[in-house]
Amino acid sequence: MKRFLCLLLCAALLTGGLCVSLSGCTRTPSAPPFCVLAVSGNRRTRLTPRFDQKTGEYLLFLPEGVDRGALTVDCEKEILIDGRDPADSGTAGLFTDTDAHTLSVGKKEYPLRVIGTGDVPAVFIQTESGSLDHIHRDKENKEAARITVIEDGKVTLDGSKLAHIKGRGNMTWKNEKKPYNIKFEEKTALLGMNAAKKWALLADADPMSCIAEPVLFGLARQTDLAYTPESRHAALFVNGEYLGLYRVSERVQVGKNRLDIDDLDKANEKANPQTDLSALPKKKTLRSGEEGSGGDVLQPGERLWSEGLRDPADISGGYLLEFESRAREAAFSTSRGLILSLRSPEYASRGEIDLIADLYQRAEDALYSEDGYNDRGEHWSELFDVASFAYLYLLQEFGVCGEAENYGSTFIYKPAGEDRFYAGPVWDMGNAWSLSELPGLPVPIENGGFRYTSAMTDYVQRTDAAGRVTSLGSIPSFFNAMFRREEFRIAAAERWTALSEPVSKLPDAARDLFGALSSAIEADARRWQTGEETGELPAVQIRKQFSDRLAVMRRRTDALNKAFTEDAAVLYYDANGGEGAMSHPQFLHIGDTATLSTSRIENTNQTDLVKKLLESSGMPFFLSGFYYATITPPSQEYEFAGWNTKPDGSGDMYQPGESFTVTQATAVLWAQWAPKG
Repeated sequence: MKRFLCLLLCAALLTGGLCVSLSGCTRTPSAPPFCVLAVSGNRRTRLTPRFDQKTGEYLLFLPEGVDRGALTVDCEKEILIDGRDPADSGTAGLFTDTDAHTLSVGKKEYPLRVIGTGDVPAVFIQTESGSLDHIHRDKENKEAARITVIEDGKVTLDGSKLAHIKGRGNMTWKNEKKPYNIKFEEKTALLGMNAAKKWALLADADPMSCIAEPVLFGLARQTDLAYTPESRHAALFVNGEYLGLYRVSERVQVGKNRLDIDDLDKANEKANPQTDLSALPKKKTLRSGEEGSGGDVLQPGERLWSEGLRDPADISGGYLLEFESRAREAAFSTSRGLILSLRSPEYASRGEIDLIADLYQRAEDALYSEDGYNDRGEHWSELFDVASFAYLYLLQEFGVCGEAENYGSTFIYKPAGEDRFYAGPVWDMGNAWSLSELPGLPVPIENGGFRYTSAMTDYVQRTDAAGRVTSLGSIPSFFNAMFRREEFRIAAAERWTALSEPVSKLPDAARDLFGALSSAIEADARRWQTGEETGELPAVQIRKQFSDRLAVMRRRTDALNKAFTEDAAVLYYDANGGEGAMSHPQFLHIGDTATLSTSRIENTNQTDLVKKLLESSGMPFFLSGFYYATITPPSQEYEFAGWNTKPDGSGDMYQPGESFTVTQATAVLWAQWAPKG
């Protein structure tokens, strides 16, 4: 009778696509022949072995700290492990002496290998359907679930209800190892972090991201940034299947235990009782001031808001904004084409979107003006908090973080009662010090231009209402614009000097974390077949990757030390009315001589650029000047005539290939355009 009940239980739990194949490590067509309860009697801690089609062995991933002698084995089929029937003899001593076993299923025998998931907590999630199929079909699909947590072999959270689990991320969602968002029904503390409803399960598909981002975030906590998200490493099991090493992370959001500013979301909900804000129709304010239908594609100067949402008494803040390529529920596009989505409040009235969009436009106009003032006489440094933006710039520059401003994951906020924007919180820096995705490298696109992915991005894609690409334009990144201001460079230099001691300790911090997580990273690599393409053992490849990251970290330290000396100078090439992406600035020192760039690079070989960057003498990647974006004339009637020290051509004239000596901290050369013929 006991075996019959076990058969019914495991058949119900293990069929229906529960063990979805997410990688090259596949399972047999039938359900796994047995399952294990990591904590005796607790079915929420159920584990299922995976069958590795390539090696022909079963892999049983076990959390560290569990009592291997007290594991419960439920059998779907008649099985023997090392000749023992676990249904009759139990598991005492079965998994304690060795990790290599023989599994007999009927007349077939398979190697069975037990793999510890490292000295990290274990998180078990059981979805309502018993499958991840619905969630994997669409990132926005949600499903109710329950969550159980084991720390040091003991259950610290047992079957708490999740309002939902869903997908998350942009590029990371396309990976086989997928990230998720979870939301509790009530605020819940997780793994020693402050209580909240919303949490992220970060996949760290690049194994080194689980080292790099926590280390860089640790540096962020030693700055004056108001808030930096916390995270904890954990082995994730969903519906019994081991999905690898994840990070349970706080999410960037407004709240007492997160970014502690006034919560307009709550104020909006209170002002609109019994109203489903998500169901309100979307309206768009066109640049002309007329209203149009909603949509997530915004042209410069357009705004997206919710019709019928009544304003609370105070709409001055707080506002949490994210730079993105497409709009969310509430968003606006500046006159220069930067798109900012509101993360809080998620749904905004026209009054709210106009307030925050107007303020940012004033700040942007001041930042990009010739003298730093907008037409209301406000200086850019009054509207942007220089210190926080200097810190955020340094973190992105130091880490060589690829997914940054203009493309998502760069946040700014405005507290209530202030007309000033602050930078942060930091987010999505898992590619820090990576060699595989060096930001600033131009990626060829169809029309011969270049697309940049760096913290100093100058490229934007113009689309029509249907989302079709209509043209390419250029929008100077606000970091690029700030860096042209000497007061910003001074602020950045002062803060880099202040960070010198904690920066010097980062390699040791990274080594300590790598040592603590080595076995967990190797288990994750075994699960996801890391090293399979090269034929290297996971441990060998992981050590190489870690060594590469440390090398880039050292190079970045040297680069910024050189960039922020007293005689540092920056040479800018300004398109001066031309089309396309402006070139990145060139880092130099006063008295240095630069060989001037052409206005256009044809058929650029990206591999050569990578080689040049890696062989450079420590210059910052963002400021190195080894490569330049495409700049084209204002129209087909004009052609490039050279560079001049004055925008109107009244200064000194230079041609590409000539030498230019830098005599001041900020030097600008302006493209000159002449009529053809």
